[in-house]
Parts: sequence; structure tokens; C-alpha cells
Amino acid sequence: MKKIDLLIVAAEKYEIYPLLKICQRQNIHFYLGKYEQKSFAVFITGVGKKSLQRNFKQFFPQDKYSFKQIVNVGNAGAIKDYFSGTIIRVGIVYGENGKHVEVVEKNNSFSLVTVNSLQKKARLAKQYPSADLVDMEAYHLLKIFPNMTINFYKIVLDTFTINPEQFFFRCFLFFKIAKNTKKICGLLTEKYLKVN
Repeated sequence: MKKIDLLIVAAEKYEIYPLLKICQRQNIHFYLGKYEQKSFAVFITGVGKKSLQRNFKQFFPQDKYSFKQIVNVGNAGAIKDYFSGTIIRVGIVYGENGKHVEVVEKNNSFSLVTVNSLQKKARLAKQYPSADLVDMEAYHLLKIFPNMTINFYKIVLDTFTINPEQFFFRCFLFFKIAKNTKKICGLLTEKYLKVN
């Protein structure tokens, strides 16, 4: 079994595109790369629970590699009032629409609710008053790697006051995503891939 320094998991290619450019594609969801002297892999899950489960089962090379660290990155919606582009390291993951709680990092109170569908943020904020963010994959990823520590970095795409349904938001979505992607990839290379 080949050891890889870092596994980066993202829902969609555009969330991690600058790093994909220096990778070799192994299949449509799994990539291998090297940055300085560190090896890394990228797995693109697809959006939501069903895509994640199906693609891990079908495209993830379970028995070929072992990973020293796993990081999940991607865009998320803010339930609290955060500026777009804020990177948040998540400490608590609520799953199955808040039914389950997983503490992924002690002494970190930033929390995320994994939902199964797009929902109104005002409703989510009322339902989960302690939650900061919302996504569709984090909790399910914990079930894929039950014995591994996963670091979750989410970057705010749509804020509490700006929703994906709004016309203004959609007009600037491409630019916001590109900016977020650059920030996330910068964080990953600085924190996990640069040789100190």
C-alpha cells in the first residue's frame, strides 16, 4: 500500500482546480499530485450524500493507498452573519439534518450542519442556533473514514443575507467561486504541502 501525505476531498472540481492542474488523473474522481516534496491525492465526491457514497464506492482506490492526513475543503453557506470568503475550520459536524453530532476538533466551537437538500437559511438558523455553516457532504464523509481524523475547512460562499436564489448572487457567482478556490488552495499549500 502506497503512503500519501495528504488526501484532499472536495465536492466539485472547481473548488480545488489550481491543485488539480498539477495532478495526474487516475479516474474521473481521483487524482494524484506532488507539491515540493509532498505527495497528495484529490478525490471529487460530487454534491450530496448519494453522489458521495456512490463515487467513493465506485472510484476511490480503497486498498491502494494510505493517507497521513485527510482534509475536506469547499464552499459552504453561512447560517450566521459571516463575510463571503471567510475560511472557517470546523470543530463540530451535525449530520442527518442535525440528528447526529460529531466533534471533530476539541476546543473549536465552529459548527456545520450537513443537510440533504437546499433549505432556507432563516429556518436553519432558528433550528440550529449554534451552527455557523451548512453543507451537504461533511457528515457523510466522516462515515466513509470512521477511524481517521478529518480537518474540515469551509469557505463562505453565500452569506446569511445573500442566498443562492437571488439574482445578484448568481451574477457574481463565478467570480466568488474563483476567488474562494484560490484562497482555499493557498491555505492547503501553505499549511499542508510546503516543506518547512
